[in-house]
Amino acid sequence: MGSEKTVVPAGIEAETRPGARMKFVGTQKHTDTVVFVHGILGHYIKTWGEFPRLLSDDPDLPELDILLWGYPS
Repeated sequence: MGSEKTVVPAGIEAETRPGARMKFVGTQKHTDTVVFVHGILGHYIKTWGEFPRLLSDDPDLPELDILLWGYPS
């Protein structure tokens, strides 16, 4: 099984092979992390659209790491 690339609306490129269902938006550099977990039959990136990027780029919020995490469902 080869590794596939998916470009999602938020502009986050991530591997979609099994076991690679975790992606930080930007780089991991802070002590606080917001974790997004999709629901049943959801996709760990596509479910959230632009929302993770909006949080990451919002100057009114504290510096946060944004982690998109998925599981087989």
